[in-house]
Amino acid sequence: MLDVRAWHGKARHPMAPCARRVARLPQEAQITSPAMIPPIIALWGKAFLFTQLVEVPVYRRTLGVSTFQAFGASMITHPIVWFVLTLPAWGVPWLTRVVVAELFAWLMEAAYFKWIVGSKGNVLAYTLLANALSCGLGLFCHYAFGFL
Repeated sequence: MLDVRAWHGKARHPMAPCARRVARLPQEAQITSPAMIPPIIALWGKAFLFTQLVEVPVYRRTLGVSTFQAFGASMITHPIVWFVLTLPAWGVPWLTRVVVAELFAWLMEAAYFKWIVGSKGNVLAYTLLANALSCGLGLFCHYAFGFL
């Protein structure tokens, strides 16, 4: 085993000085207020929170999973949906991107829960319900209230 005291004369990790240098960002790169968060990240955060508020109770009630397990499904799919599948750079209409993104989320979350709960419950139907609710309510809130 490496004796750290031989490196520095006191007990600390040999990479500690290096880690401190890497951890310090220039003042202009540090986020010091919510106003400095890039708009796309702020929008994603609102949509992610909304999705969790809708989907987690559905998964807990229908599949009997823990809050942590229910949270994990959208944690896996939501960033991919927002930052990859719905990008305008794909060159396809908005509706096509949304349909592909929601199909991806539905099937990936179904696979995730199938892995967690096995054959207990109709995983495909419950994940379809949760994703349809979060997508539908999210679109409704966006167009009706300007939220999201």
